[in-house]
Amino acid sequence: MSVATPPPITQSDKAAFLKSSGQVPTLHATMAEYRDQKELDQASSLLDNMEKIQEVFQIQTAQFQDQIMLGDQFFGTAAAPVALQEVQKRNQALKTEKTDLEATRNKSNARAEQLDRDFVDEREALPETLTSSIIHVLDDYTLVVLMISYIFMMLSVIFVYTSLNQYSASSILKSIGFAFFISILLFVIASVIL
Repeated sequence: MSVATPPPITQSDKAAFLKSSGQVPTLHATMAEYRDQKELDQASSLLDNMEKIQEVFQIQTAQFQDQIMLGDQFFGTAAAPVALQEVQKRNQALKTEKTDLEATRNKSNARAEQLDRDFVDEREALPETLTSSIIHVLDDYTLVVLMISYIFMMLSVIFVYTSLNQYSASSILKSIGFAFFISILLFVIASVIL
C-alpha cells in the first residue's frame, strides 16, 4: 500500500487548526486521505482520548466555578451579614485561643528551662566521683529500721522454734541455720528484683 505525500501546511493553516474547536471530524477526514489504517487507528484513539480529557477539564472547570460561587456566597460581597459576623467571631475566637496556647507553651518552655538549669546546678554541686570504699547502707534511716525489724523477726522465729523443741541445742542450731538460709534466699531474690 502506498502512502501519498501530504500537501505542504502553511502557518495560517496551523493557526486556524489551533484556534478551532470541535473540528475533530474534519481532522479525521483530512488524516484519512494521507494515512494508512494503522496510523488512522492510532490517531483515532488519540483523538478520542483528547476528547475525554477535554470533558474532564470542562467538568473540573465547572466544579471550580461552583466552588468559587459558593465561596462568594459565604465570604464575598454577596455574603449574608450574619454569616460574615459568625465567621469573624470564629476567627477572633481562634486567634484568642492561639494566643493563649502560645502563652501556655512559652510558660512551659520557661519552666522546663528553669528545671534544666536547676538540675545542672545540682549535678555540678555533687562531687566528681562518689566514694566506693564505704557501703552507705546504714546511712539511710529507713534501711536501718528495716534491718532492725528483720533481725528482731528472725530472733523471734528462732525463739519460737527453740521453745517448741524444749530449748535443745540441736533446735537452736537448726533454727539459726534456717534463719541464715532464709536471709540469704531473700537477699538473692531482692538482688534479682531490684
